[in-house]
Amino acid sequence: PYYRQITNIKGYDFLLDIDHYYYYDNNYSNNNKIPFEMEGEQYSVTRVNKERFILELFKENESILDIDIDAIKDDLIGQYGKKYQNEIPQSELTITKQSNGIDYKFEIQSLNFRTIKGKTNIESIKGKLFLRFEKFSPTEVEEN
Repeated sequence: PYYRQITNIKGYDFLLDIDHYYYYDNNYSNNNKIPFEMEGEQYSVTRVNKERFILELFKENESILDIDIDAIKDDLIGQYGKKYQNEIPQSELTITKQSNGIDYKFEIQSLNFRTIKGKTNIESIKGKLFLRFEKFSPTEVEEN
Protein backbone atom coordinates (compact mmCIF):
# COMPACT_ATOMS: atom_id res chain seq x y z
CA PRO A 1 0.00 0.00 0.00
CA TYR A 2 0.99 3.63 -0.56
CA TYR A 3 1.34 5.58 2.68
CA ARG A 4 1.02 9.34 2.67
CA GLN A 5 3.59 11.33 4.58
CA ILE A 6 2.29 12.76 7.83
CA THR A 7 3.65 15.97 9.35
CA ASN A 8 4.15 16.26 13.10
CA ILE A 9 3.32 19.82 14.19
CA LYS A 10 3.69 19.18 17.94
CA GLY A 11 4.68 22.35 19.75
CA TYR A 12 3.54 24.62 16.91
CA ASP A 13 0.18 26.17 16.13
CA PHE A 14 0.29 26.80 12.39
CA LEU A 15 1.76 25.08 9.34
CA LEU A 16 2.25 26.86 6.01
CA ASP A 17 3.41 25.17 2.81
CA ILE A 18 6.04 27.28 1.05
CA ASP A 19 6.53 26.89 -2.70
CA HIS A 20 8.68 29.76 -3.93
CA TYR A 21 10.25 30.14 -7.37
CA TYR A 22 12.65 32.80 -8.53
CA TYR A 23 13.13 33.45 -12.22
CA TYR A 24 16.20 35.15 -13.64
CA ASP A 25 14.29 37.41 -15.97
CA ASN A 26 14.84 41.15 -15.70
CA ASN A 27 11.15 41.78 -16.32
CA TYR A 28 10.04 39.47 -13.53
CA SER A 29 9.44 40.78 -10.01
CA ASN A 30 11.02 38.62 -7.32
CA ASN A 31 8.26 39.65 -4.96
CA ASN A 32 6.47 36.27 -4.92
CA LYS A 33 4.01 36.94 -2.14
CA ILE A 34 2.37 34.02 -0.31
CA PRO A 35 -0.63 35.59 1.49
CA PHE A 36 -2.53 33.91 4.32
CA GLU A 37 -4.70 34.74 7.32
CA MET A 38 -4.23 33.77 10.98
CA GLU A 39 -6.57 34.64 13.84
CA GLY A 40 -8.33 37.15 11.59
CA GLU A 41 -5.14 39.05 10.68
CA GLN A 42 -3.43 39.29 7.29
CA TYR A 43 0.05 37.84 6.85
CA SER A 44 2.32 37.06 3.92
CA VAL A 45 5.66 35.44 3.21
CA THR A 46 7.76 37.04 0.50
CA ARG A 47 11.29 37.57 -0.70
CA VAL A 48 12.20 41.25 -0.69
CA ASN A 49 15.99 41.29 -1.04
CA LYS A 50 17.20 40.81 -4.61
CA GLU A 51 20.82 40.11 -3.57
CA ARG A 52 20.12 37.45 -0.93
CA PHE A 53 17.43 34.80 -0.63
CA ILE A 54 15.71 35.79 2.59
CA LEU A 55 12.06 34.92 3.12
CA GLU A 56 10.30 37.51 5.25
CA LEU A 57 7.09 37.09 7.21
CA PHE A 58 4.90 40.19 7.19
CA LYS A 59 1.97 41.00 9.45
CA GLU A 60 -0.02 43.52 7.43
CA ASN A 61 2.90 45.64 6.08
CA GLU A 62 5.35 45.08 8.95
CA SER A 63 8.20 42.59 8.66
CA ILE A 64 8.14 40.46 11.82
CA LEU A 65 10.46 37.59 10.88
CA ASP A 66 13.13 36.77 8.32
CA ILE A 67 14.50 33.37 7.33
CA ASP A 68 17.93 33.45 5.68
CA ILE A 69 17.84 30.67 3.09
CA ASP A 70 21.16 31.76 1.55
CA ALA A 71 22.95 30.89 4.80
CA ILE A 72 21.75 27.27 4.69
CA LYS A 73 22.48 27.14 0.93
CA ASP A 74 26.08 28.17 1.57
CA ASP A 75 26.46 25.54 4.32
CA LEU A 76 25.02 22.81 2.07
CA ILE A 77 27.24 23.72 -0.89
CA GLY A 78 30.27 23.78 1.42
CA GLN A 79 29.47 20.31 2.70
CA TYR A 80 27.94 18.58 -0.34
CA GLY A 81 29.04 20.59 -3.37
CA LYS A 82 26.81 21.82 -6.18
CA LYS A 83 25.86 18.48 -7.72
CA TYR A 84 22.38 17.00 -7.24
CA GLN A 85 21.92 15.34 -3.84
CA ASN A 86 18.95 13.47 -2.46
CA GLU A 87 20.45 11.90 0.66
CA ILE A 88 20.96 15.01 2.81
CA PRO A 89 19.68 14.41 6.37
CA GLN A 90 16.52 16.38 7.22
CA SER A 91 18.30 17.84 10.26
CA GLU A 92 20.59 19.76 7.89
CA LEU A 93 17.60 21.03 5.92
CA THR A 94 15.80 22.43 8.96
CA ILE A 95 16.08 25.92 10.44
CA THR A 96 14.67 26.31 13.96
CA LYS A 97 14.73 29.69 15.70
CA GLN A 98 12.86 32.10 17.94
CA SER A 99 12.47 35.78 17.11
CA ASN A 100 10.04 38.58 18.09
CA GLY A 101 7.91 36.23 20.19
CA ILE A 102 7.63 33.76 17.29
CA ASP A 103 9.01 30.24 17.38
CA TYR A 104 9.48 28.82 13.93
CA LYS A 105 10.80 25.78 12.16
CA PHE A 106 11.37 25.72 8.43
CA GLU A 107 11.79 22.23 6.95
CA ILE A 108 13.17 22.40 3.42
CA GLN A 109 11.82 19.67 1.16
CA SER A 110 13.65 20.76 -1.99
CA LEU A 111 16.14 23.46 -2.88
CA ASN A 112 17.36 24.14 -6.41
CA PHE A 113 20.41 26.22 -7.31
CA ARG A 114 21.62 27.82 -10.52
CA THR A 115 25.18 29.04 -11.08
CA ILE A 116 25.59 32.02 -13.41
CA LYS A 117 28.98 33.70 -13.91
CA GLY A 118 30.40 31.89 -10.88
CA LYS A 119 27.63 32.99 -8.51
CA THR A 120 25.27 30.33 -7.20
CA ASN A 121 21.72 31.49 -6.54
CA ILE A 122 18.64 29.71 -5.30
CA GLU A 123 16.18 29.09 -8.11
CA SER A 124 13.36 27.50 -6.13
CA ILE A 125 12.56 26.30 -2.65
CA LYS A 126 9.81 24.12 -1.28
CA GLY A 127 9.18 23.43 2.37
CA LYS A 128 7.00 23.61 5.44
CA LEU A 129 6.97 26.59 7.78
CA PHE A 130 5.82 25.83 11.34
CA LEU A 131 4.83 28.85 13.44
CA ARG A 132 4.03 29.39 17.09
CA PHE A 133 3.17 32.87 18.35
CA GLU A 134 3.60 33.40 22.09
CA LYS A 135 0.53 35.66 22.19
CA PHE A 136 -1.66 32.95 20.62
CA SER A 137 -0.39 29.90 22.42
CA PRO A 138 0.60 28.80 25.92
CA THR A 139 2.17 25.68 24.38
CA GLU A 140 5.88 25.15 24.99
CA VAL A 141 7.96 24.18 21.97
CA GLU A 142 9.69 20.88 22.70
CA GLU A 143 13.26 20.49 21.54
CA ASN A 144 13.91 17.23 19.69
